Amino acid sequence: MNDRIALIATLSVIVIILMSAFLLRRFIPHSPARQIGSAEGFARLLVAEIRMYHGKAVDQAFEESAIYRRLGKDIDRSRQMFLERFPGSEAAFYSALVAVLARGQGDRLGADYPHPRKVG
Repeated sequence: MNDRIALIATLSVIVIILMSAFLLRRFIPHSPARQIGSAEGFARLLVAEIRMYHGKAVDQAFEESAIYRRLGKDIDRSRQMFLERFPGSEAAFYSALVAVLARGQGDRLGADYPHPRKVG
């Protein structure tokens, strides 16, 4: 009898967790679960990781307008990962680069940024 009650309790908790995740994703438009599923959200996540792990280098590169020159290896790795998941969404990745690393100033990426620079 106790095993049966434990099983029912466990299943109830699992159902509650799954329903909560579903409701968060469905009804809260800015939840992390929903954002990562979109091209824009995934791009911002990847670029934010670069910012998080290389904050000082990003700041210095921003001042020198040389973000790509100093962080190109990390940017290219993240871009490749992004394009494998969202092929044809280059604009979303570029937009995230400009918004997060270049603080809205696309020229701060540097003249040597080799990839398309389109937004939209």
